[in-house]
Amino acid sequence: MNTLLGLSIHHIQEFSIELEKKDGCFNPGDLVSGRIVVKARQNIELEQVTVLLYGSAKPKGRVRTADSSTSNTELIYIHKILRLLSSSQNLNSNVEEYLAFEESLPLEIPTSVESKSASILYLIKAQLVFKTEENETKTVTAIRGITIVEPFDLNILPPRYFEPPTYHLAKKFGLFSCTGGSIKLTFTICRLAFVCGENISIEGRIENKTDRRVDKVAAVLQQVIMVMSEDESSEANILDVSDIHEDNLALFVDEGSSIKIERNFPIPPLPPSTFVPNPPELLENRPLIEMPSKKRMSFSSSRLSIVSASNKLALFPTRNARFLKVLYQLSVKVKTGGVEVMEINVPLIIGTLPYDYMLPKMHSKDKCKEKEEINASLKSPIYKQNRKDRPVSLCSSNEIYLCSRTQLNFVNKYPFYPNLPTSSKQSQKLNKLATAIKVETNLINGLRRENDEEESLSSETTVQLPNVPIED
Repeated sequence: MNTLLGLSIHHIQEFSIELEKKDGCFNPGDLVSGRIVVKARQNIELEQVTVLLYGSAKPKGRVRTADSSTSNTELIYIHKILRLLSSSQNLNSNVEEYLAFEESLPLEIPTSVESKSASILYLIKAQLVFKTEENETKTVTAIRGITIVEPFDLNILPPRYFEPPTYHLAKKFGLFSCTGGSIKLTFTICRLAFVCGENISIEGRIENKTDRRVDKVAAVLQQVIMVMSEDESSEANILDVSDIHEDNLALFVDEGSSIKIERNFPIPPLPPSTFVPNPPELLENRPLIEMPSKKRMSFSSSRLSIVSASNKLALFPTRNARFLKVLYQLSVKVKTGGVEVMEINVPLIIGTLPYDYMLPKMHSKDKCKEKEEINASLKSPIYKQNRKDRPVSLCSSNEIYLCSRTQLNFVNKYPFYPNLPTSSKQSQKLNKLATAIKVETNLINGLRRENDEEESLSSETTVQLPNVPIED
């Protein structure tokens, strides 16, 4: 338990934040509404109840400011304080007090992101200042994180992002191809834009025309966090690369062999790709997402940062500039003799709203309403945590909380679609299991409530029976 907990545990039984949206996930511009719950063990006087809605971005490390000094800089997106009491009021023991609050989020705030090199975090903090029967003034705090997700509708992308691209890789060995042979890899990806929960389908073939064995052909879904400098020059940016999911497309391809590749890649809950509305790339025949090309990126199974020679972020971005960009790529590698001999990085886009052509189609005009209802249910995401994300501690050493420190850890949640026709079987199974557990829990709670009511009714009836003699 918190070491500072004992100062107020004898006076306050509960002080917590409840949100109308139980998942705590919002879009920019949404209304955040909820209530503060206060319950005292003794009679107290509520002097002040405040709610702080706070969101900021900051690099994890030291950055160089304009005067060449270093400091931990923080870019604040929202800092709104709500005062829920106009005057002090008394609260009797064992009585719950509910204080409602609501506040609209700014329209231009970025998605919540936690990476090795930077963080964009949003939270709600409530503080209660009260006076005890001994006329002592004390303060207790409640805090919880919320997730902001910028909407990214895949339907605004050009059709080329939903056409299956084909890639060819070849590596020759020896002075002449006739002496050393070559390794050829050809593969096709079903498309380049997805939502979380869908499968990335890969089909292709690996041909080994050498005298050596190919150890493996692997595909790695990678997330690239680009922390931007003030002038957005690539030489001053920081890149944070992490491997999200790795799968083997082929293993132990012997010399002279050819193996067909068929693999499905499930996409876990992730923050969407950074997207600027109405970009010029949509009007021109250029890639929407481009990876930095001025420095070669070396990938491994562990997370790493690639920075410029100064090893520091040159300048912190201004308020109007984007602090960081989230990019994704599928890295396909061929390894032989313990060495990677071929590699290609395919940029991918992850959005928050699925592509309509991936939804079920009904040709009968009479079933248009049925189609809309089915697609509407499929397009409703659930919000899930990524199992690989590390919890962020929200507590402060100089504040008093009515819970353990582990309950003050926070992990972001992102939209996840388990029921699309293109969703992975694993996602569908997990969703069915979660639904079954939820139904079973509700059923058990309902039976318990019915039993409690029956016992209470039976007890009351027995006590209130009239004392009238029974006539023969």
